[in-house]
Amino acid sequence: LASRAPSASAPPAPGRTAAGRMAGLEEFQRAILLTFDPGADPAQRREANASLDALKAAAEGWRFCFQAFVASDVPQVKFWCLQTLVSLVSERSGERYVGLPEPQKAELRASLVAWVQAKGAMQTDEPPFIKNKFAQLVVGVMCTDYPHAWPHVFAQLLSFLPNGPVAIDLFLRVLNTVHEEVVSAEGSGHDPQLASRIKDAMRADCLPQLVEAWHSILQLHATGGSTPDAAHTALSAACLRTMHLYISWIDIGLVTSPNIMQKLLAFVREPALHEGACLCLTEMVLKRMDVAAKLPHLQRLDIARVLAEAAASELTLTAPLATLASSVALELLNCWDSLSQNQETATLASQAAMLLGQTIPLLLRCLEADDIEASQSSLSFLHSYVGRLRKLLHSPKQLAEHEPHLEPLLQALAHKSIYPADFSFEHEDEAEATFVAYRRELGTLFKGVARLHARLAQDFVARLLQTTTKQAGVPWAHLEVALWLLYQLGEGLPEAVQKDKHGPLQGIVAGLVGFGGEVRHQHASVQILYLELLVRYHRVLLATPALLGAAFQCFLDERGVYNARRDVRTKACYLLLRLVKLTLRASDAHTLDAIISRLLALLLLQQQPAHTLTSTPDAADPTAATAAGGSCVVESASGSASEDQVRAKSLQLSDAEQMHLYEACGVLLGAGLVPPARVRELLPHPSPSPNPSPSPSPSPSP
Repeated sequence: LASRAPSASAPPAPGRTAAGRMAGLEEFQRAILLTFDPGADPAQRREANASLDALKAAAEGWRFCFQAFVASDVPQVKFWCLQTLVSLVSERSGERYVGLPEPQKAELRASLVAWVQAKGAMQTDEPPFIKNKFAQLVVGVMCTDYPHAWPHVFAQLLSFLPNGPVAIDLFLRVLNTVHEEVVSAEGSGHDPQLASRIKDAMRADCLPQLVEAWHSILQLHATGGSTPDAAHTALSAACLRTMHLYISWIDIGLVTSPNIMQKLLAFVREPALHEGACLCLTEMVLKRMDVAAKLPHLQRLDIARVLAEAAASELTLTAPLATLASSVALELLNCWDSLSQNQETATLASQAAMLLGQTIPLLLRCLEADDIEASQSSLSFLHSYVGRLRKLLHSPKQLAEHEPHLEPLLQALAHKSIYPADFSFEHEDEAEATFVAYRRELGTLFKGVARLHARLAQDFVARLLQTTTKQAGVPWAHLEVALWLLYQLGEGLPEAVQKDKHGPLQGIVAGLVGFGGEVRHQHASVQILYLELLVRYHRVLLATPALLGAAFQCFLDERGVYNARRDVRTKACYLLLRLVKLTLRASDAHTLDAIISRLLALLLLQQQPAHTLTSTPDAADPTAATAAGGSCVVESASGSASEDQVRAKSLQLSDAEQMHLYEACGVLLGAGLVPPARVRELLPHPSPSPNPSPSPSPSPSP
């Protein structure tokens, strides 16, 4: 193969026939196909690779590769040839292309242009991976030769656009590759000097012409009538994706002309072009400029009006649309924040706030979208919005103006936090992990609203709990989310609010304790969350001691330490220990007596089922105890000690569960709150052995 490659010292014989050239091509193709065939004979593959390596190293091997690329109709062969040429011109692979004589460089550039010129109608099309690799080759040559040696490359590509859809497709792929290989700062191989040279040359040479070509390509879809041609629509969609790559660094005035803006805003409503249009508009919104110029820029784009109309329509909520809306809102929020700091720009700040208000309804709709990506895309703005409103805490009147947005925000957060019907707690996979992370972020946002407007958040949670706990047959996930939001509320509210005996939180927790009897019939996650809430709101229980007995009762029956589910029971034992420590000094002796009796009975039956307690609580109710004031009662859920013993014998507590319960007993007995005589009664005593062994004599001291 290497001998067939032309060289400068031995040009091809003029008498060589077409059949001879074809034989060389066929041999070349067989060698390449051997390298792609894992089942080929290893010796033949080694020989083929050696021949191809020799061809790559030949002085003019590039010419043979390009000729084979043009002549072959085998995709693997065409790709191999292009990859070899890309390696030649790539700066990362050495200086081979730079060292080529200028006539050979000119020949390669002319060959590239000629190949593009031959493409037009669909019958001249190539597989996408071939077109992408060809575009990479063109851009590789540009990196060395543009603009000094190849100043008209874009003019040449533009001149071929009338040839047909294949030429248009190649043109767009070359522009995409310029972005990926040269302009984009992503990746380790980015060269800032090269990027600046290429961009500066394009600004001086061809950007207006490129934008005009983009507009013409978009026209292909617009002129298609009521049913545009699918191929034209695909080209318009590809053009939009290319456009958005360039908007960040070209003159913004080139792409915000009325003709282009009219099309982009219309394309937002067309499914096939929706994503590309949103990408372009987002880049226009994010165009870097100072605040004084940004607000007029956003007003000229008129996107806020379009988003307000979209909020009231049936437009499908997608991640690109949510990203666009979030970007507009963030920029307007920044304008409002910056312009509000200067009295001279107060009028402009009001304009920014007005436009911001137009975008929020769509963002709240996006938050509630079924598409989790669309919902997530709205969160960045909503976090910033709630954070910005904290600056209004000193001005309740101004903050009240935003309540119409905060109330729907709380409703959306509650709705989106509901566990999906197919959520698996036992076998969490990627989908479950994604939802858990998403829900965690929703919780963070909810806590932000609670810190911003505590009364609004408390009233919302109170209404939600009242609705779910009073409604018969409510799905467990709806009840769980109401309890979960109450749990989040505990982190968002200041400690002073939790200690306020006359605040709404007292009523919420009182209702929560009163609802405890229904928890035993709920999903395990509801049972665990309910117990966690009692611990989280221990300050409210301390402020209202009458609630303590009922709270402890939830831990001391089948809702807690007697629960048949291991996961619930383990959590209950741990949480009971925490609640005992947190409320110890607020509990009266009778309540503590009942708790100790209950726990010791359970633990003794675990260790020595035959043993009986040396003392028994009141016969009528062995675990009943009345707190000070007669309003705090801990009693058996079953109503009899024998049923408790049966239930206890059916449970096998783990070591960790027993450890937590023993520690709780130790804390209670050692606190000095139960009379010593009663402590001695409660503690079990070992039965005397019928034949006691004499105590061993002490060993003499050494």
